[in-house]
Amino acid sequence: MIAYEWKKMLICRHGALLIAAVLAAQLFGLMVFTQAYDPELEENRAVYDSYLAEVEGPLTDEKRTYMEENMERLSENRKALDQLERAYSVGEVSREEYEEAFQKLSAVDRDFVGFGKLYSQYIYVREDSYRSFLYPGGWETLLGDQAPQYLYLLLLVFLIVPVFCQEYSTQMESLLLTQRKSGRDSWKTKVGAVFLLVFAMTAIWELIRTGYFALRFGLPDWNYSLQSLVRFGTTAKRMPLWAAWLLQLGLKELGYLSAAAWILFFSVMLRKYSAALMASIVFLVLPFLTVNANTAFLRLPGPWALTLGPIYLITEEFYQNSFHLHLPFEELNWMELGLQVGLVGLILLGQLVVIRRKSTNFHFRQGKRAVTAVLSLMLLGILTGCGGSGEEPVIYNSQDAAYFENESIEIYQTGDFTTTLLDKETGTTYLLPLDAQEEPESIPEFFAKDGSLYYLTSDGTELTRMDLRTLQERVVVSWQKPYKWFFGLMDTPGETKYLYPTGFFLHGNRMYYAQNSEMFCLDLLTGQEEPLPQAKSVLNFSYDGKNLYYTDSYSRLVLLDLDTGEARTVPEVVTSYFRLTEEGVYYINQQDDKSIWFWDGESPRKLNVLPDCSQIFWDEQYLWVQAGEDALCRMDHNGDNLRCVELSGYVSHIGQGDSFLATVFHEEGSEVFRVDKETLEIQPE
Repeated sequence: MIAYEWKKMLICRHGALLIAAVLAAQLFGLMVFTQAYDPELEENRAVYDSYLAEVEGPLTDEKRTYMEENMERLSENRKALDQLERAYSVGEVSREEYEEAFQKLSAVDRDFVGFGKLYSQYIYVREDSYRSFLYPGGWETLLGDQAPQYLYLLLLVFLIVPVFCQEYSTQMESLLLTQRKSGRDSWKTKVGAVFLLVFAMTAIWELIRTGYFALRFGLPDWNYSLQSLVRFGTTAKRMPLWAAWLLQLGLKELGYLSAAAWILFFSVMLRKYSAALMASIVFLVLPFLTVNANTAFLRLPGPWALTLGPIYLITEEFYQNSFHLHLPFEELNWMELGLQVGLVGLILLGQLVVIRRKSTNFHFRQGKRAVTAVLSLMLLGILTGCGGSGEEPVIYNSQDAAYFENESIEIYQTGDFTTTLLDKETGTTYLLPLDAQEEPESIPEFFAKDGSLYYLTSDGTELTRMDLRTLQERVVVSWQKPYKWFFGLMDTPGETKYLYPTGFFLHGNRMYYAQNSEMFCLDLLTGQEEPLPQAKSVLNFSYDGKNLYYTDSYSRLVLLDLDTGEARTVPEVVTSYFRLTEEGVYYINQQDDKSIWFWDGESPRKLNVLPDCSQIFWDEQYLWVQAGEDALCRMDHNGDNLRCVELSGYVSHIGQGDSFLATVFHEEGSEVFRVDKETLEIQPE
């Protein structure tokens, strides 16, 4: 049946000749109009390749030295050449001396432009350890092409519109619907033949393009990162070049299949060849001629942006003449892109339902099987949802929000309030964020959960996730909205949300945080924010994976179940500072001269008495208490074996290691010291 439909499309309606003509025209345009990504690089390709062969791949210290030394050598040679020209022009050297020296210096200077191209790439590569040296010309041209395929879209229109409309014009569909098989399955054959043909043509054309670029420019190092290309340096989607090519191929396939579905949809709805032809051209081709597809279609679930592909991997600059603004057009993250693809799939499914209803004799419809299949899938989904979530247990205290530590890394703030990541295995330190293009600023808040570390950027507009295994970072939520969009067109400026919390944590799709001593709940999916009515004067808070711990206006401890919304007040615990641990809650009792107490969920008990208590820290062996500004005290978890050390400053965090950092402030500035937990010996960091 599908072969018969192909015979009608390709032979009877001369579709094969049309495809061959369009393919030849596209190939001719590809060969004639394709320009090199960097013509100057192509002119000096031989020199560039000779130096690239020495440094190809990730940047190392040896390659860094090689690049710097060669740039210094060529720069000095060019300076010497300029001095020779100047000396000859004023008569300081003879013509014979000039020609002899000029020949030697110019022979070396011929490498300057070609090496300069590689050196520019070196400056770009050293900004991010994820990037590598490679020849970018072929990949930049292949992956960065955002030109709409007008001829291909017109080809689809002229091929697909007659599939249904020719039968409507001859009233052949009325006869076909009287037959059991054709009345039930004819539409499936037509749609299947169209989709298979479009899928094959798209794949063949993309393979032809790829082969042409490979032969003309070269496509080496397909396993290097996409961010190694300058045009894709701002993308948040980290992947190798081959994965980016496959992603674009998949998006284009979906885009052209979606375009084919729209053509079929117009055909069965309008039922006239001329009307369907005009509707398809206006809907699919005309938008590319009237608006900037890079900015108008990115967030619309239609075929336009998908047929371009690269715009989902490139952050564009959008220029609005009436406002004279250059605005970054944010790419869709993986979740948004998945949602976009899902919406396109739902629209395509809805179109197929309409096509089926318009092209099937109702006597032969079989909806019961579909209903049974849907119910079975729903049952399977319910059964799949049973069982535990497998999430790791969480103990979170807001006073530790600026610090994090596990077996392999430690994150802390130095005396100048910059955030530092320490690799414990190698002893190497990095500034956060790891992929910063410029001098990083302080990132004060962290929350760890299920193998990921979440933090807020210093400007308070983005929530970023770091994979603790790979240390790769990506933005998961952004509240930065410099402008609003209405069907792809810029409207009025949007309202950007700025969050400067003193601690935050994630529970499901909600974020809880304290700002100006008040607790808030922010839904990350809808953006809806609401304050917690009882938490109006919170100094610190904790989270155990289910409950939020905080103090109310009477300094009583409150436990709020975040799933049910039920709150439980513990009147026996009156405190302004507490710490949640695996054992229970340690707190400074305001009713007993600020002594140290412990509450295990049943009844409080007193541990020890220390004057001017201000902070409590806990590790697996000891309990630590900041006593005034000049003393830090250590005791066992039951309050015994008290020992204090003079420390003129304050401790911000005590982790699970053998030592911890303490910051001391004085008139000249601040210093960071490391304190041994066993001996309490203090050493400068």
